[in-house]
Amino acid sequence: MVSIVSSEEFLLGDAKKMLLKELSSLSGKRNLEEAFAAWLLGNSEIPFRLSDTVSEVAKYTGGQRRYYNIAILGFAAACDILKESELIDLSQGLSWVSRREPLLEDHLQVFCTDVVALLGIVLGAKIIGDETIISQVREWLNNFIEKSFQARLDGWQKCLLVSVCQLGGLSVQKSVPPENNLADVRIALYSKNALTYATPSEEDDKREALFLMKHNSETSISISRIILRLAAFNYISRLMPSTSLIKPSVEDVSKVLHRIPAAFRRWTWESKSRTGRGEAIKWHIENEYHVQNLLYFLLSPIFPDLKDEDYTPSVGQMHPRVDLAILSLSLIIEVKFMRASDKPQDMIEQIAADSSVYLVNGSVYRHIIAFIWDDSNKSHEHDTMRNGLRQLPGIIDAVIMSRPGNLTRQSS
Repeated sequence: MVSIVSSEEFLLGDAKKMLLKELSSLSGKRNLEEAFAAWLLGNSEIPFRLSDTVSEVAKYTGGQRRYYNIAILGFAAACDILKESELIDLSQGLSWVSRREPLLEDHLQVFCTDVVALLGIVLGAKIIGDETIISQVREWLNNFIEKSFQARLDGWQKCLLVSVCQLGGLSVQKSVPPENNLADVRIALYSKNALTYATPSEEDDKREALFLMKHNSETSISISRIILRLAAFNYISRLMPSTSLIKPSVEDVSKVLHRIPAAFRRWTWESKSRTGRGEAIKWHIENEYHVQNLLYFLLSPIFPDLKDEDYTPSVGQMHPRVDLAILSLSLIIEVKFMRASDKPQDMIEQIAADSSVYLVNGSVYRHIIAFIWDDSNKSHEHDTMRNGLRQLPGIIDAVIMSRPGNLTRQSS
């Protein structure tokens, strides 16, 4: 089948898949990198388990504390997921870490050049908002930050140090490293209001960041750098119009469906009532009908001729009925809900069987996009399944979406 995406989008899409594949193993690691990724990327594409990490590190007190645990709490605070007791733990941890001596036998301690941790600590202090703690952290950082800049750091690490200086209001203020190969880092930090700069311009950096995505997506870079690159790409993608509302195409439908995971950042899934009254509300998605309803809700304002449960020509005694269809585009959207007990090959077989009766002679439909809600998060199977589906006659694209990490299930 001929791809419906442009060559440039294909290159960027492949680069993004590569970065996501590298980061997928972070989920459940319960470490600083996972917290950094959760802050920069959110949970829409990779189900990070930051709440689980917080529950674990918040237990550490006294001699059990580690500086990176405080940074994890800082990133979690910036994600607005800390409970009141955990905010107290963060406050106490910030007081503790700001009393640590930066030098040991005239050598910088490890935390002085752990730029990701320093960023998490500064973010935590800003969220706490206590002037005493902010002053303690600022004074502590001012004691060694100049020496940190003089250490042997990569350019991306120095960008993060500049962010630490700006966010922390330090007396030491440095220029943002201007190299083109750091454009993605600058954009990623800028997207979180963690960095301000004038030169190079933001527009120049967007172009350079996309160039890096297309032509320099090697996986030899560090995990933290991969997180920053993906965050930059996601930010740029959000600023670019996804579809034409004047004359939307099959390609536009595909773009909208691929962007659905990002929408779940604001999906209603409350652990407690947001208004202080009434019950906590959760918008459950538990079966194929719920997924169909979601897609209908999203697509019907764009496509007035969107139909649900539409019949196609009979095949003998069979009366096939499609899930969703857009007549003006001759397009069917086939929806599946993959549970833990379902195998990927079962999904492929079902869609192959359905497509063979949808696109018979006399049908007004010519194209199918498969949309699979993977409720069991078998993300390691997605590439193979997607490639297999695209080999089927009439299937022009396949969108496989893992259940978002923020839609947590209660443990039984």
